[in-house]
Amino acid sequence: MVSLRQIFFLLLTLVTTSLSARHIIGGDVTYKCLGGGRYLVTMYVYRDCRPQENAAALDSDASIAIYRGDSRYSLVGSFMTPLRSRDYINPPDYPCVELPPGLCVERGKYEFEINIPAWPSTQTYTIVYQRCCRNNTISNIVDPGSIGATFYTQISPESQAECNNSPVFKNFPPTVVCVGQAFVFDHSVTDTEADSISYKFGTPLEGGGMEGSSQNNPGNAAGCNGVKPTPPCPPPFRQATFKSPLYSTNNPMGGDPIVSIDPQTGVITGTPTVQGQFVISVIAEEFRAGVKIGEIIRDFQFNVAKCDPTVVAQVKSAITIDESSVFLRSCGEFTIPFRDSSYEERFIKTWAWKFDINGNEEVYNSKDVDVTFPALGNYTGQLIVNEGTECSDSTDIVISVLPNIEASFDFFYDTCVAGDVTFNNFSFSDADGGITSYQWDFGDGSQSTLKDVKHLFQSPGLKEVSLLVTDKNQCMATMVQTLSYYPIPPLDAFPMNTEIACLPAGVVFDNLPPPINGEYDISWDFGDGEMGTGYQPYHIYEGQGVYDVGVDIISPIGCSTSVFFPRMVVTQPSPIADFDYSPLKPTNLDKEVTFVNQSTDAVSYVWDIPNVGSYTDENIVINFPDSGIYLVALTAIHENGCMDTAFRPVDIEPIVIYTVPNAFSPNNDLTNDEFKGLGVFVGMKDFRIRIYDRWGSQVFTSNDPQEGWDGSMGSQNRAALPGTYVYVVEYLDARNRPKTFFGEVFLIN
Repeated sequence: MVSLRQIFFLLLTLVTTSLSARHIIGGDVTYKCLGGGRYLVTMYVYRDCRPQENAAALDSDASIAIYRGDSRYSLVGSFMTPLRSRDYINPPDYPCVELPPGLCVERGKYEFEINIPAWPSTQTYTIVYQRCCRNNTISNIVDPGSIGATFYTQISPESQAECNNSPVFKNFPPTVVCVGQAFVFDHSVTDTEADSISYKFGTPLEGGGMEGSSQNNPGNAAGCNGVKPTPPCPPPFRQATFKSPLYSTNNPMGGDPIVSIDPQTGVITGTPTVQGQFVISVIAEEFRAGVKIGEIIRDFQFNVAKCDPTVVAQVKSAITIDESSVFLRSCGEFTIPFRDSSYEERFIKTWAWKFDINGNEEVYNSKDVDVTFPALGNYTGQLIVNEGTECSDSTDIVISVLPNIEASFDFFYDTCVAGDVTFNNFSFSDADGGITSYQWDFGDGSQSTLKDVKHLFQSPGLKEVSLLVTDKNQCMATMVQTLSYYPIPPLDAFPMNTEIACLPAGVVFDNLPPPINGEYDISWDFGDGEMGTGYQPYHIYEGQGVYDVGVDIISPIGCSTSVFFPRMVVTQPSPIADFDYSPLKPTNLDKEVTFVNQSTDAVSYVWDIPNVGSYTDENIVINFPDSGIYLVALTAIHENGCMDTAFRPVDIEPIVIYTVPNAFSPNNDLTNDEFKGLGVFVGMKDFRIRIYDRWGSQVFTSNDPQEGWDGSMGSQNRAALPGTYVYVVEYLDARNRPKTFFGEVFLIN
């Protein structure tokens, strides 16, 4: 027992690196009057114990403060109380529902005695504990990961006068609530004095903050905004801010219907519609003879998650019309197989198939059944799994037994001569009005909705042709047949075109009509003494002339033909493009280049120089805009239109020039006062000059080619002596080639 007169402040050395754990999910504080001003106080703190980063354990010693007053509060004592026990709360056992894995709630119990002096007092005593932080995944309040919680109870003067015991919550809240499912939770209390209790939702309280949690959050960890207020701070306590307008004190979880609490019974009901984590505060107010004598508050985080049902009744191979029933259409079959595909099978023990047949209920209790219906018409049924148990589920079935329908067709075509394939349709339906639609698929991307069709395939191969027929009852039937299509086109399908080509003439022979492709055996006579094989071969003609071409074709099923193409290829002479230029090594110092045309058998010309221009003169003179390599193209054009192009790379070399004098006289007569380089520096990189005296000491250095040496000794602040000095010059030219040279310079007074 701790006497309030003997309580002293306990100074703590806080280790801030582990204090800002986001794990607090709730708590409550109650008391029991022992008489004579002694009270036994019990505090429960709830913690999310799932494995998570930076999640600290429950405090081994909780910091408690006691304040006296009703509007102005004075601290009468603070102390540390040890963790008495801990246990773990299992998720609720929902029948037939599989909960999300990993849910874990740890409950810590702190218990201590206090003594109120001059009892009963005319003032209220508030016992409080504060700790940061809440889970940062909470959905209904603002910035939950940066605020903590306050758990407290108050012993009012009225309660002291009666040596009253506070109410105690009867049940632990469920660790998970299923989204989209109605839930009912009894959050009522027991009260030893049988006082009247009224229930309502409150606003969760903040307690502490992030100060002192880490190097990124410096400050006083024991202060009111610290991660572990020591001692806890007095009322009035800060309220958490709900994310409005979705959530509020009276509507902390939303839902449809909203999650609410019955003020007389303390029963929480509703259907949450949003997944997430929601902190709720429940207040149980205690009245005696119509006078409020106290209240207790529980702050707790509800987890709303997607819960998967473990038993769902389902019929396989059905056409689903809506979510509440299954519609089966049987066309021409009176015996219908019903196959159970309910899940999860490991939880299913019994099956009941019930069918209404002409007013009589027929029941089958096997997993799968075959049911024979007596006549055409509509019937209803139902599959019930685990009938009469808590884990039962059912699905309704509607069955239509309809007239028969069949799809049927045949086809014929000339297997060796390409042409239309004729399809004859023999499909039928016994329904009134017969077949209402036809859908052909020829297996080559083409379709048709005609009853009888002809189709010309553009490629050879095995063609899978299907016919889908539908009647007015939406009954369907399909027939699929495969035909082998490897014919050869008739002779009049081969184009007799003449190709005029310029020498050397490369010709692609792509004149074979469909369905010929690479699967056929094809031999060519190119008419110039050369032979070839294959589909669309490429052949080069070297001589001028007119060439007749022949081809022999054998299909994969042995059909053959030979085709002769007279005057198919006519070749014409081509010019020869050529040119010279001078100078052969132009530079940025002389960028003018003369191009002399050396082409033969040409009547016109086109020069093309990228980034410079195009020209039609026979010879041209170009003053290039800059250094670099230019690919110059000359196209020569024959009088027959044939062309030839010649390419030459022209390198306008960037020249860097750096020269120095062999003597200088730094006497300020404005003539030759500096030893300085001259030349062309464009493109120069990484320049460095060093000058040494005859003893090897460096007297000058520079990275600027424009800077000269004035004969001074630099840091020595004196003039260099007359005599010979050695220099070393290094740089990279415009094409990053290293250049190094050295020499002597004579300094004259």
